[in-house]
Amino acid sequence: MKKCVHQAGDKTIVFYQKDINASIATEAGRVASKAFFEGIRENLPLDVQVTQMLTNRGLIDEKGQIEKAELLEAKIKEHEKGLRKGVFGQQTLDKHSGWQIALNIRKFRRELSKVNEDTLGYYNNTAESYSRMRKFQYCVYAITCDEQGAPIWKSFDDYLADDSSLPTASMSELLKVKESTNYEDKWLKKFNCLRDGKLFNLSGQEVDDDGNVLAPPAEPEVPDVDAWDVEETTPESTETV
Repeated sequence: MKKCVHQAGDKTIVFYQKDINASIATEAGRVASKAFFEGIRENLPLDVQVTQMLTNRGLIDEKGQIEKAELLEAKIKEHEKGLRKGVFGQQTLDKHSGWQIALNIRKFRRELSKVNEDTLGYYNNTAESYSRMRKFQYCVYAITCDEQGAPIWKSFDDYLADDSSLPTASMSELLKVKESTNYEDKWLKKFNCLRDGKLFNLSGQEVDDDGNVLAPPAEPEVPDVDAWDVEETTPESTETV
């Protein structure tokens, strides 16, 4: 069970999160299935229908995007396999080459996320997206608890009706967990190269996403106080007669 401290404005929210076990995952799947058919009854379009509409209007090249996504996914798989084994191609990896491969994987993931970025908004209101949202919300509801492990909300409906900052805070924490499960991030953290969302090289210097060392903040220029005179003025009298 993990303690979570979340800052919402000037308010500090403290709660706990359990792991997603098989029981929670099974029920989340049931909730997702129910939500999907609710979306169908509400006449929400399917992902495939949105894709067809975008293709017919020339807004996307479905075949080209699929091929690009598959190529990036293959690169991620190949590089992650090498990073796990410590061997990439014919090369035995040391820390420095492993660090570079970890950065490459992160780059491929960013590129993959951008493949459908321009049209992603069209899919926000489909039956599938509604189903995925409800599944994630159920997981947040089921794992959020107090220090004794007791649930915060009496039911999933109570969670959905809660307009406080707690549901959003717990959702943010779960998203952090999901993002940190990528193997390359675990590798970078192991060598202290990923801290608080910032990247570092093996020498401890902060770097950008491409591994370039970030320049330290410029020192503020100290003016030469003897270079000019400050004219002193006497405020006008405000005395009334």
